[in-house]
Amino acid sequence: MLLTHGLDPDRVDKNGATALHFASAGGHVGIISVLLDHGANVNLVNKKGVTALHCVSSFACEEIAEILLPRGLDISIADENGNTVLHVAAKKSTIKMAKMLLSYGADPYAMNVEGDLPLPCAARACYSLMVETLVDWGYDVNVRNAVG
Repeated sequence: MLLTHGLDPDRVDKNGATALHFASAGGHVGIISVLLDHGANVNLVNKKGVTALHCVSSFACEEIAEILLPRGLDISIADENGNTVLHVAAKKSTIKMAKMLLSYGADPYAMNVEGDLPLPCAARACYSLMVETLVDWGYDVNVRNAVG
């Protein structure tokens, strides 16, 4: 109701989070759709550099990703630690999410501030299915992270 009376859907709290961040983190698909219909910006980041998609990629809510990704979400945006949404998906072994991100052009060779890539993140956590998913996608296993 407030949106129809001019409330800015991109208004931020003290941490830079928008209603879209909160709705995404809470898995509120209906609210996300309403916010987007009222012009919410899918690429806004909070003070930690987190987008709404970062909020869902760790708990594999593909339904929300399917709403956000076609709206022009920039999947190359990295958080304050340099983690893209693919890093987050790899660290949490959310395979379906990783496949979706790759299909939208996520860079499997994006390096975070620690010099780490998504595949080594998954391997270190012993997520063999995630490693297999990335390799099956065409990941070059000879590419090294910053520590070799």
